[in-house]
Amino acid sequence: MNINPEKVIKNEELEVIRGGYGPSYLECRVNGYVCWNEVIDSCEYAREACNAICGSWTEAICVGW
Repeated sequence: MNINPEKVIKNEELEVIRGGYGPSYLECRVNGYVCWNEVIDSCEYAREACNAICGSWTEAICVGW
């Protein structure tokens, strides 16, 4: 398995995510550009949220439950 360094979350980003935003934090991207980010109830709904907001998203990062 190869790790793409461009897709690795920086420590500063992790600290922000851990900082009490709520149950889950979701960021949807299209070809590396953030099209939406927000607190959501659960990462279980990440695909549906990115589909509804961004349409043809290419990446999603969800941290939480």
